[in-house]
Amino acid sequence: MACTGRAPFHGGSVPALMYAVAHEAPDLTAVPPGLRGLIGACLAPDPGLRPSPSELLALLGPVAPSARPWPEGCTG
Repeated sequence: MACTGRAPFHGGSVPALMYAVAHEAPDLTAVPPGLRGLIGACLAPDPGLRPSPSELLALLGPVAPSARPWPEGCTG
């Protein structure tokens, strides 16, 4: 949602949405290709298949430090 402005799962009701989260693949078509695998792994229905924080950092690779961590237009 933060990356695309669209929810990765869809359902017409809360139960339908919960079913989609547990049993369907997320819709990542609007996610930039370089992030799809990473975000898909984080949205795995089985928590045991999701990357740990340290695994996530390893998948991301080095991140350059920034004096301003948020894009322009975002206020703290």
